[in-house]
Amino acid sequence: MATIDASFAPLRPARGTDWLARAATFCFLSIAAGQLLFTAFILAFYYPSALSGDFAAWNTKPLIKGFVAGDASGNLFFAVHVLMAAVISFGGLVQLIPAIRGRWPAVHRWNGRVYLMSALTLSLGGLWLTWGRGTWLTLTGAVGITLDALLILVFAALAYRTARARRFALHRGWALRLFAVASA
Repeated sequence: MATIDASFAPLRPARGTDWLARAATFCFLSIAAGQLLFTAFILAFYYPSALSGDFAAWNTKPLIKGFVAGDASGNLFFAVHVLMAAVISFGGLVQLIPAIRGRWPAVHRWNGRVYLMSALTLSLGGLWLTWGRGTWLTLTGAVGITLDALLILVFAALAYRTARARRFALHRGWALRLFAVASA
């Protein structure tokens, strides 16, 4: 009876790990669908009215305080905050693709830097919109936004620190946590 040389066995994961790879793929596709739908909503709702200068149209949906007559700086701040949400939603999704990390590490690094700066800017902006402008419906919601912003700041710092220290396994964990709270 002939034995099979293991070096000629097909290159595929062991049977017990197939479910894990499939679960990871399903998880990524679910996240991608949600992020892309959110990005599409932002692009469809905010961009046309922003480009046409009809900022008052932001108040036609059940928004908190999108446009306030006479508050040019607050309106601009809100516009930048909302429009950057589309950038961060898509950019974060790109960061999760292993092929980009592996084949184009420079793209991953630069997109990560843009993502990190956007997350920091959006979290600080969210804090100002909440407490400086009063853009909230309930106190519970305002506290939730504040907690989310603080977690973004902490996780961004830890993701950056571990990447700079070249501790990539830890970096991935903190970057995933950052992605989760920044997507909230």
